[in-house]
Amino acid sequence: MKEVAEYYLRELTQPSLLQVTERNECGRPRTFLMHDLVRDVTSIIAKREKFGIGYGDGTTHVAHEARRLSIQRGARSLHSLASTRLRSFILFDAGVPSSWIYDISSRLLRVLCLRFADIEEVPGVVTELYNLRYLDFSHTKLKKIPASFRKLVNLQVLDLRFSSVEELPVEITMLTNLRHLYVFTVHDLQERSLNCFSATKLPGNICYLKNLQALYTISANKKLVSQLGNLTLMRSLAIMEVHQSYTAELWNSLTEMPNLRRLFISACDVNEILDLNTLKPLPNLTFFWLAGKLEGGVLPSIFSEKLMQLKLDWSGLKKDPISSFCHMLNLVDL
Repeated sequence: MKEVAEYYLRELTQPSLLQVTERNECGRPRTFLMHDLVRDVTSIIAKREKFGIGYGDGTTHVAHEARRLSIQRGARSLHSLASTRLRSFILFDAGVPSSWIYDISSRLLRVLCLRFADIEEVPGVVTELYNLRYLDFSHTKLKKIPASFRKLVNLQVLDLRFSSVEELPVEITMLTNLRHLYVFTVHDLQERSLNCFSATKLPGNICYLKNLQALYTISANKKLVSQLGNLTLMRSLAIMEVHQSYTAELWNSLTEMPNLRRLFISACDVNEILDLNTLKPLPNLTFFWLAGKLEGGVLPSIFSEKLMQLKLDWSGLKKDPISSFCHMLNLVDL
């Protein structure tokens, strides 16, 4: 699905229906802008076909038959979100009243994005939205995810970035359709400490999440690192608080992930040594970030020529690593 979506974006950028305004270090498009004329035409068609409405962007009212709604600005001037037709609700205005969420009555809702909403707990009505595929509580004040989340059996994406959730309930492992699980907080944007990110505890048997493709950032333990090998579809993984005693199981699990593209590993302590010498090469890895000491202060030659980004923090390098980089023909960010 990800490759198909990227193909569509490329097809839209070639005739300049979409314009790339920002790219990452590797040249991959990060931000797009729609041409004004194209945007006007698509907005008219979307309203006419009842596909979707962007409130606050030239729109002064919300039609109850609209299937998709995004609140751009001016949320406080609206009184209710009551609609039985909504398939998607995306929030861009942090001023939305939290009482609104309780008015969401559409059991057909598939996308719910409450990013920046002023909420401290998950409203009970959310766990009754059985058709939810995408749920975004990032940049909120949430501290706890209730056990009733087990009802969201169709959920594919759960975004809890920059919230205050430190531990997930064991019921999360019952969401067997989950593909992307994001949960972390950045404590120090300049990354001056090993604990600049927070790690979240994930109890239960992670083996049930066989469809998981992205998981970060989680706290390591002996049981979890041995179970990770069952997640063979994994593409992006970030794991923290890794002890040297975990590495044998962790390295074995990583070799069971043929699709792994992005990997972040952080040791439990700046003095904890992580021996990469026994880690077999990960052929499709394009991004690797290691926070922790290297065995002997030497970077082993375990990376393929596909690697594009390499980051080493507190590695204790003692030897010129250039010989380890010479075969990394696509390395652009070091």
